[in-house]
Amino acid sequence: HLETVIKARIPGIQSLINKSIADLESELGHLGKPIAADAGGKLYLIMEICRIFDQIYKEHLDGV
Repeated sequence: HLETVIKARIPGIQSLINKSIADLESELGHLGKPIAADAGGKLYLIMEICRIFDQIYKEHLDGV
């Protein structure tokens, strides 16, 4: 009897898991792309942010 009940509930459990995964992926999408865990990746990200800032600052000084 217990086996039958468990087997009957598996589709509902799978559906809940899939919905939870979709909700989490959607929430992560709103937060932005992942940040690297290694030092090289973090350094690259910082340099990329500095490059973007520098470009915007130059445009501001040039009056664009």
